[in-house]
Amino acid sequence: MALLVGGLVSLARPAADGRILAALEDASIDWRFSLRGPRPPPAEVVIVALDDATLAGLGRFPVPRLRIAEAIDRLVDLEAGQIGIDLLLVEAGGDPGSAGDAALQAALRRADRPVMAVAGVFQGGPPGAQAIETLRAAALPIVLRTGRQTAGEAPHPHDFLVPVAGLRAVAQLGHVNLATGAGGMLRRMPLALPLGDLQIPALPLVLAANRLLVGRNDIVLDLGRAVRLGPRQVPTGPGNAIEINHYGPRGSVPTYSVLDLLQGRIDRDRVAGRTVLIGSTATGFGDTFITPFSRDVPGVEVLASVFGNLLRQDALIRDRSIEGIGILASVGLALLAFLAANLRLLGLSIVAFGLLLAGWAAVVQILFSGWNLALPGIEPTLAAIMVALFVYAARMRAQRQRSQVLARERANLAEMHAPAIADAVASGDRALFDDRPLQAAVLFVDVVGYTGRSERLGPDGTARFLRNLHETVESAASAQGGIVTQFIGDGAMLVFGLPQPGPTDAAAALACARDLLAATSLPMEGEPVRLRIGIHFGPVVATRLGGHRHRQISVAGDTVNVASRLEQLARGLETRLAVSDAVVNAARETGRADLLAGLERIQAMPLRGRLMPVVVWALREDAVPG
Repeated sequence: MALLVGGLVSLARPAADGRILAALEDASIDWRFSLRGPRPPPAEVVIVALDDATLAGLGRFPVPRLRIAEAIDRLVDLEAGQIGIDLLLVEAGGDPGSAGDAALQAALRRADRPVMAVAGVFQGGPPGAQAIETLRAAALPIVLRTGRQTAGEAPHPHDFLVPVAGLRAVAQLGHVNLATGAGGMLRRMPLALPLGDLQIPALPLVLAANRLLVGRNDIVLDLGRAVRLGPRQVPTGPGNAIEINHYGPRGSVPTYSVLDLLQGRIDRDRVAGRTVLIGSTATGFGDTFITPFSRDVPGVEVLASVFGNLLRQDALIRDRSIEGIGILASVGLALLAFLAANLRLLGLSIVAFGLLLAGWAAVVQILFSGWNLALPGIEPTLAAIMVALFVYAARMRAQRQRSQVLARERANLAEMHAPAIADAVASGDRALFDDRPLQAAVLFVDVVGYTGRSERLGPDGTARFLRNLHETVESAASAQGGIVTQFIGDGAMLVFGLPQPGPTDAAAALACARDLLAATSLPMEGEPVRLRIGIHFGPVVATRLGGHRHRQISVAGDTVNVASRLEQLARGLETRLAVSDAVVNAARETGRADLLAGLERIQAMPLRGRLMPVVVWALREDAVPG
């Protein structure tokens, strides 16, 4: 069952298209970023931003291309590395005589392999021939289809916005499209976008290839699986997207103002040899995105993070191999959850299951923080919870059924034993009756003249008489905390102190005897009942008597024998109640001297079959209740 549930949960995994399980999994990745915290970005990349200070200082937007050209020239003079321009310069500049475009074109010629932005357009008609020819030179030359392709998994732009002819002739091109998910959260960037039969690379991919000195023909796109930069392989998922490993909140990548650059306030050491991204961060004029660390990270900083992921090879790993691990984890966690939920002790079972989930969460977080592995966390957890809930529900159902069986068994036992004995037997507390020594008062009661009464009443009348008698004896015993261990025809044996002895057991036996004498003073089946009672108090052993198939709970020992002999002795003493000196002394010690009224000390008398005599107290006839 555990294997089946784990497998079904994983096989039912939706693709990353915003469905519930995928959305939960994405959210869990965001939580892992929060737990991990920020990381320093690569030192090889900086941002030169068209920020609020630049717009205020230059007094206009868009920034004149002459100024952008000056910024690039200044970066070249400071010996910056390659330059990426995250600005869509798709129309001729507004400078007089297009001087700005000419100056920018000249600046780009001085720069080291500059890369300019293009952007996919997802609405509209088919692309024009000019756009296709423009991008053909920028497209990736080697595209493999070794993996399974999912229909519709990659976004397909209808067209691209490209720089004006003079600018695109002196720079490489790369797209700057970013893919937001549920809630607007930015998690991925496609490293290539399709245009007909072309695959247009992302701007950070082109920058990384240049930085690593990887030639254009050494960039290989394996659709939906990976991008290879020479010997390096970057795993990708659906849509050829890289899972972005965000370094931190807005401003994590060193960012300098274009205005400061133009006014000479940026030292050479800050940009020399580094890849520089130029983009807009000005309020209202720059694209911003929600990341796990901030809600307003500029797009240019996201591009810098993706460039850093490619350079460091520290992008999140969430490819199909990770999905395979997720399937195994779902099955394994479901099996462990089944074992934990079946532990005998429910409290221990719940603790073990909680530790299992906490352990899996810790493993997922450790692999994420230490090795950038984005293992599925929700699916295995869900599989484990489903299995555990099923097991706990089955256990509760079994417990209810067992409780019902025990209730029926107790009801059956209660018909054969006193309620206290029935409870102890039903609870399985066998130690209470395995020859356990205790102090108890034992009472024997018998009907005088029962044989003649039975003859006069006949079978039906005798049965009714015995039922009434037994109910009277049982009620009197229960009222004083005693139990009837057995009925013997017209007689019965009562014990006070079973299953647990108490200090007032002897007094309770005396009180029960007086209650019985009072209760039987009225006629039963037309005739008064005359009882004979004997009571003794002393050590007994609680035990189960009988054979292998039929047993009864009772007590054994000399105390039982003495009580039985006292009941027989009462006939010779012509008294209704004969008790031992031990009963009298125990009643006095508990402050119940009132129960001794009418009892007279006879003497130490021998009992049949017993060596030692017993001091006997007999109830005077005039002191009989009723």
